[in-house]
Amino acid sequence: MSVAERLERAVSKDSASLEDLGGVTAIIEAAPQIVAGPFLDILVAATARASDADRAALAPVLLQGFAACRTPASFRDALGLVLDSKALADLLSRPLVAVLVFRVEDRAAVGQSLLATYAMEALFRIALVEPAARYRLLGIMAELTAEEPGLFAEHAAVLVGAAFHRWREGPLLDTLARLQCVDDAAPGSAFELALARFAEALDAPSLDDALARMAVARELFETVLLADPDRGDAKAYLAIVDTLAGFAMGMAPKKLEGLLAGLERAVNERQGLLAVGPVPSWLQPRCDREVEWLRVVDIAQQVAVNLTRPSWLNAAQLLEQVLVLYEADRTILLGRNLHQLFAPRIEASFVRQAGLIAHLDDLLADKAWHPQLRPAAENLRLAIRARQPENRPRIALEDASYPLLSGVLPDEQAGRDLPADLAQALETALAAHISQRELPARPVVNRIFEEIAFSLAACPDYQGVVRQRFDDLLLQIIAFCSDRQDADKRTAGTRIAYLRSKAASEADLQFDLREWLAGNMSAADVRSEVTGVAAGRTDLYIGFGAFRFIIELKKHSGRVDPSVAMNYRGQAATYQATGVRLGFLGILELADRVGPPPSLEECFWLDVFVPTDAELPRYLVTFRVPGMLKPPSSLP
Repeated sequence: MSVAERLERAVSKDSASLEDLGGVTAIIEAAPQIVAGPFLDILVAATARASDADRAALAPVLLQGFAACRTPASFRDALGLVLDSKALADLLSRPLVAVLVFRVEDRAAVGQSLLATYAMEALFRIALVEPAARYRLLGIMAELTAEEPGLFAEHAAVLVGAAFHRWREGPLLDTLARLQCVDDAAPGSAFELALARFAEALDAPSLDDALARMAVARELFETVLLADPDRGDAKAYLAIVDTLAGFAMGMAPKKLEGLLAGLERAVNERQGLLAVGPVPSWLQPRCDREVEWLRVVDIAQQVAVNLTRPSWLNAAQLLEQVLVLYEADRTILLGRNLHQLFAPRIEASFVRQAGLIAHLDDLLADKAWHPQLRPAAENLRLAIRARQPENRPRIALEDASYPLLSGVLPDEQAGRDLPADLAQALETALAAHISQRELPARPVVNRIFEEIAFSLAACPDYQGVVRQRFDDLLLQIIAFCSDRQDADKRTAGTRIAYLRSKAASEADLQFDLREWLAGNMSAADVRSEVTGVAAGRTDLYIGFGAFRFIIELKKHSGRVDPSVAMNYRGQAATYQATGVRLGFLGILELADRVGPPPSLEECFWLDVFVPTDAELPRYLVTFRVPGMLKPPSSLP
């Protein structure tokens, strides 16, 4: 009996050994006839139960099978068996990556779409533990287009979304936007994009930014429901977004209660659907998170009710709920900046209600009270004291929607007299004013920034809001240059490959810096190759409505110093002719160094000069980005 016949017979058995299939030698000899057949999963299962020597002998046959198998169910089950078996995973994971990449790249061929989908899912699972596989996977995902086969695109959208949440690579969001153009993938990719925007909101640096990003996520979730009203996950997250925004903006507890009821229905419906079939292990954390959000929102609704009361009957129990929400970043672990969504309303309620402060002080006086929550209680007390200095009355505008403004107005009546739009504008300006002075806790970055800022004091345009925005941009560029000297392939992936290449181009730096600034400066209009500025085309245009800053980028072969940079400053300064006299010149330095690259402080200087036939000076912050970097271990 041939090996193929033995494999077919084994389908009806619960399990088969290598001996049942004819033995290792017979299987190897029959490999050309069996690898493309529909029994790959049976062969893999038998190999998983074999000895180490037999598994090693059959590894090439299994790899041939994964490259040639044409039966989706057998291919999928065989991949699952390999990745669920430690012995097989250790043996095959790395060589399997190249095979899976081949199957994914062959997705457009007839009959290969579903096989490519299963290959990409397996590649994702390997990428969770193998950095090399991760780079291959992210490279494939970044290149997916709007022309992908429908079935493949539908599943790929979920994988791309999961990859974004795992590694936070910005180009994956562009991929999701492109996949929205594929009819079969449109709802799924819109949902994944909405989930990504929601994740960005939870990590936003300010309350205004968080609320703006949540509004974008909300629109995308609604788009999903318009296309597919039965999407329970979209209903659930829509309720989550509305509840978090409602709490932050001071929504009445009764309205929050209605949102919570809607969320409960959506999550229950979602969990009921998921119970019908198995959920992939790599997707289970997302499903678990939906249930955890239900707990978070429930706590938020209860806290909103308690904050409206002047005093509590069971202070210790209720304050525990408040502190869990107040320290959400540490206790809930669903976002790095949840604190900013909950803290202002909680702090302002304590400021208004003397009874709540009394509860807090009484519990803090009890040295045995809840040691786990004591640090949070102490932080809350400090925040209250900062909001409520002893020598000044306080106000609470719009239920603490404007916490910074409430701390500077002289009395309560002044707050009541302010229109809501004016109060919001003042709150935003105060936040920008404060953030402008909160420099990163990095001595070198601060020193570079402060030296340039001091030197710019003579520039008449370096004032007010122009100064604030210029400082924001300068800090981002310093941070970018610092990161690019520190980053390696494990942390930054393929986006920094040009910094190790002799063939790097100005366009590589332009793309990298644009992505950095677009992701970190949500208030700016960051664009590349903008025409119609000083009769030319800009490399990077950073707009703020009434004014803009231009970043001119160059590549230089050899070492760069101020004398070299002078050869490029003319074009960079030209863009200041019709705008504020502040700008940037960035130079990609391609030099084959014997020793280490220049220090960060050596990469920044301010060039102040008066162009020929002009009277007014131009101010140009020049920075160089060292290229052709080498690993420290290779330097003498």
